[in-house]
Amino acid sequence: MKLNLCFSQFRSVMEEPEKNLLRAEGMIEEASCRNSDIIIFPEQAFTGWDPLSRRNVEDEDGLTVSSLREYAEEYSVGILGSYRRKTDTIPENTALLIGDDGDIVASYSKIHLFTPGREGEAFRAGSNPAVADYKGVKTGIAICYDLRFPELFAYYRKCGAEIVFVPAAWPCRRMNYWRLFLHARAADNRFFVAGINTTGENHVDTYCGGSVLIDPCGETVANAGGGEGLTFTSADTSAVSGAENILPVFPDRKEELYIKWLR
Repeated sequence: MKLNLCFSQFRSVMEEPEKNLLRAEGMIEEASCRNSDIIIFPEQAFTGWDPLSRRNVEDEDGLTVSSLREYAEEYSVGILGSYRRKTDTIPENTALLIGDDGDIVASYSKIHLFTPGREGEAFRAGSNPAVADYKGVKTGIAICYDLRFPELFAYYRKCGAEIVFVPAAWPCRRMNYWRLFLHARAADNRFFVAGINTTGENHVDTYCGGSVLIDPCGETVANAGGGEGLTFTSADTSAVSGAENILPVFPDRKEELYIKWLR
């Protein structure tokens, strides 16, 4: 199965969802015209990522999700986008996978909040991974800082994921880790990892893009460079089984020992 991907390396206008969604619509239309199965946006692209902001918090009936669902249906293309989801207490940093019919396929709230940036002061951590079938491909979702925690990705592997989407706001000063973790998570788990990063400068940090698709052998398939724009690529999921057949490592795992050690 081949999944046609579009990475939107989006430069957000901070706290201006209407402006950001208007610009995003043009990118979604172009992705549709290029026969993409899904377009993926960076972390909180429609407000800009701010770990301390509780502005523009919405539920699923709010502007952001409603607009994305309408765009997905109108242009017949899947969309992965994230927003500040309203809860009964404090917001969650939530990514949605929306199908090309406008229905929500999967919802994932960021499990590992970025404590160095005090994200936990404004957001509540999620507790549930998200695995879903999209166009015959089993997908997982992680968000930015989640990359530093291999256990989440190992869980997705156990669930049979073939690709994991990672929307992010990863700053320029730590780009070496961005590349390292993306390659490691893909190679360790023998699946595709798609990291979609923001670009530009704001009051929080400076971002350098570097959105990338890594294959199950840990090799780069596509790299978006540093500026704003769209990158088109594809993931052929036959490579997932192919990578394990070349060097079958999973039978040698000692999970009963790992569980014992990590108690």
